[in-house]
Amino acid sequence: LAADVLAELSENNLQSDARVVQSLASRRPGWGWRRNEIAARQTGIASEIVAAHAPPADAEPARAAAALLAKYQNSPPKDFADRQKMLAFLARRGFSFSTAKEAVEFFCKNNSPS
Repeated sequence: LAADVLAELSENNLQSDARVVQSLASRRPGWGWRRNEIAARQTGIASEIVAAHAPPADAEPARAAAALLAKYQNSPPKDFADRQKMLAFLARRGFSFSTAKEAVEFFCKNNSPS
């Protein structure tokens, strides 16, 4: 019975795993793609559907991460520990290390005192 109901909902596009993946990404703009991917997979969505909705390779996640850093901290890191905190902040939001590192460098370059 439940399988029939789900099949009917899917046929009428009232239940769609693709829309769930898109919804996760739009509701959590401060999250990196990896974190949204994990959340989608935890809800039971197939890997193929999740991968089909991955952002394009030419998207600029580092700029999005740098914008998130601007909300988190208004000045560049003062020392190595501050830099590590910024990297950890972005990692907790699902950004890869390379993206986080690039974002911190971008943030430092654009927010350095004149």
